[in-house]
Amino acid sequence: MFDADRWREVFGVLNRNRLRTLLTGFSVAWGIFILIVLLGAGTGLENGLRENFKGEAMNAISVYGGYTQKDHGGVSAGREIRLAEGDPELVRGRIRGIGHMAPVIELNLETPVRHGSEYGFFNVEAVCPENRHITRVEMTRGRYLNSVDMRETRKTAVVDDEIARALFGKAEAVGQSLLIGGIPFTVVGVFKRLSSFGNRTIYIPFATGQRLFQADRKISGFTYLVDGETPLAKSRLMEAGTRVALAGKHHFDPSDKAALMTMNSQEESIMIRKLFTAIRLFLWITGIGTLIAGIVGISNIMLITVRERTREIGIRKAVGATPASVVGMVVTEAVLITVAAGYTGLVAGVATLELVQWIMAVTSAKAAESTDVLGNFTVFLNPTVDFGIAVKALLLLSAAGVLAGFFPARRAALVKPIEAMRE
Repeated sequence: MFDADRWREVFGVLNRNRLRTLLTGFSVAWGIFILIVLLGAGTGLENGLRENFKGEAMNAISVYGGYTQKDHGGVSAGREIRLAEGDPELVRGRIRGIGHMAPVIELNLETPVRHGSEYGFFNVEAVCPENRHITRVEMTRGRYLNSVDMRETRKTAVVDDEIARALFGKAEAVGQSLLIGGIPFTVVGVFKRLSSFGNRTIYIPFATGQRLFQADRKISGFTYLVDGETPLAKSRLMEAGTRVALAGKHHFDPSDKAALMTMNSQEESIMIRKLFTAIRLFLWITGIGTLIAGIVGISNIMLITVRERTREIGIRKAVGATPASVVGMVVTEAVLITVAAGYTGLVAGVATLELVQWIMAVTSAKAAESTDVLGNFTVFLNPTVDFGIAVKALLLLSAAGVLAGFFPARRAALVKPIEAMRE
């Protein structure tokens, strides 16, 4: 039942000690503010990383040649392992469970890609149509490379939207011609890369790139997808099987990790999830620790308050106040300070995250209008806190306020009127 007299009394006591009340409330507000900002920051980091990886296949194994670090078969270390055109099919024949597979030739061009007076050094790769399933892209105009381009070794190209903007400006890129390695190619499509990793790229047909730029039939590497929801253990076995298959052909020690570089995206994905679990745990511990420090501060202040009001409490009990009413008075003061300050810190934390999100949105919009072709790596994205977590934080604060006031209130309730009057 609402007791107006009690609330007037509580506000009167807090008003008489304004500075102490404000400093005590600030410690709680700061604790909940830090908790909300830390949780929002953790969410922003996780969202940013998810955004960067959203275009990457999470069940892919990539294979690239390297340099041997172990002697093998009478050949000393330091030999370069260059993968050949038939290596992907060799691996497919040895290992079960392989889905899409795409070799790649990374062209190291000495001349810039040019269109009219505009030019630039961009990443150019010769790929098969299957590459679209591995390096996921969204076609914004035109089409992707197809089997006809491969069969007829057409001089066609699909370009990243930022490269198109850099070379062609506001003009339509599809149908335009550009020079790659001094050879004219026709742009048949413009794509937006969903992943933020890697440089902006121009893709040309694998057969065309091999014919014009890679006469020795060597490839830079290849990537294949693992069919279905393969457990990590099986994925690792497939990775090891790939190494064994190619070690037999290229004559290197299968245990030589530097001779053949492999990347298992499923393993990387699991490592990233574990990393963010650890980060979230650390942020919760840090935030709650800061909040507990504020709650302890309130409990100490309430103990001081009870000590200062010993005579008053003794008089109350002498005229008939019950221990429950004394406990209720002290606990009400603690809960009021805790909830009011906590709500203020909560609002300030959410407002800070919204401000950061707005600044990032404006910055991203300006970056999208630029012609930078180095990629849009997103470190931080949508740093928000779930509404349920905010509600739980307020409930936690209320419970903490009760605890912060209970022990000082219990001490106040045990005060004997005669001793209090004497003191």
